[in-house]
Amino acid sequence: MKTYIIGAGFSKSYEKSPTLLKMPLANEVFKTYNHLNISSDPNVLVGDIISYVNQFYNISPLEFIDFNMNIEDLHSEIEEKLSMALSQNDFVNKVTYYRIYNQLVFLFTSVLNEIQNGPI
Repeated sequence: MKTYIIGAGFSKSYEKSPTLLKMPLANEVFKTYNHLNISSDPNVLVGDIISYVNQFYNISPLEFIDFNMNIEDLHSEIEEKLSMALSQNDFVNKVTYYRIYNQLVFLFTSVLNEIQNGPI
């Protein structure tokens, strides 16, 4: 009998992606996104993420290509701010953080989807 133990980084070994990229670790998602064709697709909305990173991390939109923050940390940060805005009935920040939250989820799933669309 064979036993396989698969950890969180198991998908990192997938090498048959048509993009020729490997699955990113949490701190590689943004850099990987910037190497995919979707990064130049105007239908992939990331403007609110870029604005947030510019405002709170002093990373200009032109430098976003090198942004390497852990996406899980950024997602948690936004989720906390969204929760606070909801509890305070702060409509402006509620809308802002909700948009960023959704864009992060979409960016993350888009990156994974682009890479995993190769053969099994």
